[in-house]
Amino acid sequence: MRLLLVDDEPGLLEELEKGLVRRKHTVEKAANGEEAWEKYTDFPNIFDVVITDIKMPGMDGMTLLQKINEYDQEAIVIIMTGHGDLQMSIDALKLGAFSYFVKPFDPKKLYATIKKLESEQLSKMMQLECIGPLVQKVEFTIPGHGKFIPYAMFYIEKSFKWLWQLMEMNAPRVHSCLYEALTNAVMHGSLEIPTSLSYSSSEYKKLLKEREAAPEFSNRKIYICGRFSEKSFECVITDEGPGFEVGNLPGIDDPETLLSDGKGLQIIRYYMDEVNWNDKGNSIKITKYSKYFGMYTDSESTIID
Repeated sequence: MRLLLVDDEPGLLEELEKGLVRRKHTVEKAANGEEAWEKYTDFPNIFDVVITDIKMPGMDGMTLLQKINEYDQEAIVIIMTGHGDLQMSIDALKLGAFSYFVKPFDPKKLYATIKKLESEQLSKMMQLECIGPLVQKVEFTIPGHGKFIPYAMFYIEKSFKWLWQLMEMNAPRVHSCLYEALTNAVMHGSLEIPTSLSYSSSEYKKLLKEREAAPEFSNRKIYICGRFSEKSFECVITDEGPGFEVGNLPGIDDPETLLSDGKGLQIIRYYMDEVNWNDKGNSIKITKYSKYFGMYTDSESTIID
């Protein structure tokens, strides 16, 4: 398993790392919460388990736990606490920690817990292999009007959410990316509302109302095709708008776009494993690979062939 080990005590870090490596695990170390969070977000979904101390200078273990759970509600985090921190252990469990160990503890107990998690993971993979290929596909259209976005999201989730959860694709994140992609297709594709207008501005609200009342805009269709296999989930969303120049997209790490109202597209590009557009720029394909069968790739923006 791939483990992220976090503690400000170098001696304990070294001891636990040696024991875990001897048991054929891959270990990444961090001396504090800030370093751990940076490594965790640099390699999304790559760590099977995070093991962290509670009390550390700077970002403590509780804050790290909260941030990880906000980022991935399915993450497994094990807490290490001191004897006087039992209430923190309880609080950590309420926040979603998988388990906790009170220092000083026998490292073999931690190794046994990791081995149990590894066995469960292997068992799950074997079960998935036994039931054969999992394939699910849906295709449908909605009018290019904002009121239909929740209906489309409901249908997609009813069709795929259990599969996202089964393959540990982080269902909340996939949902968020699909919502952003649909919203872009409706608002900026079909209704042609400029991305330069802030969602909260009076100009945006006025133009939205006008465009949704105009049949030449709101009667445009949004075509949605979602497909799940044992390797990945992919969804193609196409609008009937004029499209945009894909080559003018800002860099994926451009901080200015992350602070703007158009940050949804950057979120999609950051979290999904692949993001592609057609030449016209009115069709986006987003892909998320399965934790078990997929391969990890950088979130690059390319053109659909």
